Amino acid sequence: MIYYKDNDILIRDLEENDIGAIVAGEIAQGWTGVSADKFEMRLKHRDELIFQKS
Repeated sequence: MIYYKDNDILIRDLEENDIGAIVAGEIAQGWTGVSADKFEMRLKHRDELIFQKS
């Protein structure tokens, strides 16, 4: 779902193919304990909530 979009900014739901870029960005910033697991879990929880509401 897209929440906001203009010429410079796009705010939308997290998608599975976003995870690699986010993890790479965190590593580049020197974050510790970085892994894709937390983002994969967020997607799983979101999908479970959507399924429960259906």
